[in-house]
Amino acid sequence: METIIDVPLGKGDGTFGSPMDAGAAPMPQGLYPMTVGDFNKDGIPDLLAGLYILLGNGNGSFQRTAVLSEAGSGAIEDFTGDGNPDVAITNSAGVFVFPGNGDGTFGPPVGFLAGFTPLIRLRVRRRATSTGTASLTWRW
Repeated sequence: METIIDVPLGKGDGTFGSPMDAGAAPMPQGLYPMTVGDFNKDGIPDLLAGLYILLGNGNGSFQRTAVLSEAGSGAIEDFTGDGNPDVAITNSAGVFVFPGNGDGTFGPPVGFLAGFTPLIRLRVRRRATSTGTASLTWRW
């Protein structure tokens, strides 16, 4: 089933225009949280939408480039310290971090809490140290 993703573009005055069809992604019916990041470091906002990484074209439309896994809640940050945005997601098997390659693609996931089936909300916290290391916190 294709799920349509509509994006209302900002007018610059705090209001939004009519939603623009940003594309479709094959996802099961339901609500999926979306998270905004810049996965290919081009300065244009990209989306983590359900299972998919959608790279922004700069005009409100997106192109589907990567499939990660079934996702519930997602967080975007450089967890690996290489300067590329990584994606942390939850699914029925636990919490997973997909290391970003900096071009809109991702390496194999590293899993945490394997075997749990929690409802988890992910949050990114940055330590107040000279390294500014990012960490994940979660709750269920």
